Amino acid sequence: MTRALVVLAVIAVVATGCASRGEVRQLRSELIQLRSELVQLRAELNGARAAQDSPLRDIARANADVQGLDARTRELASSVRETSDEVVRLGARIGVTEEAVRATRARVDDAAAAIVEAIARIATRSAASAAADPCAGAGARAASRVGRGAAACATGRAAPARAAGGAGDRRREGVRRGDGDLPGT
Repeated sequence: MTRALVVLAVIAVVATGCASRGEVRQLRSELIQLRSELVQLRAELNGARAAQDSPLRDIARANADVQGLDARTRELASSVRETSDEVVRLGARIGVTEEAVRATRARVDDAAAAIVEAIARIATRSAASAAADPCAGAGARAASRVGRGAAACATGRAAPARAAGGAGDRRREGVRRGDGDLPGT
């Protein structure tokens, strides 16, 4: 029995382990088909990886661009703040300058009014004194300094002369300072 069992086991192994030529061909065609599908799947996998890599590269590039733009934005914001501060300082300086101009205009207007008023008083006094004494003009003063005295005036009266050599008299007479040829200087 043992022998029969061994033979039966060998036949069972051989019967189940042996394949016919048709089965081998069928297995080869299935194996070739599986290999082609495997190659196709690898190509699809590589395509999917490439498709994933491209957006990842784009995202990395965009991230770098965003960081660069963020740095540039900070620089521009700082520059805008500095410019804004400078504009405020210049505005304050303009305000001070405008106030100084207003004050200067007010002083000039006051001085001009005082000058006009003084000229009006002088003109009024000159007109009044000329009406009262025709010899009181600049010619009479010049004649009295020269030594002609009362004879220079047609009325016989000479107006009192100012101190000899006064700058105002010389200017009225058209004489410059420093001329030593005038009598009484």
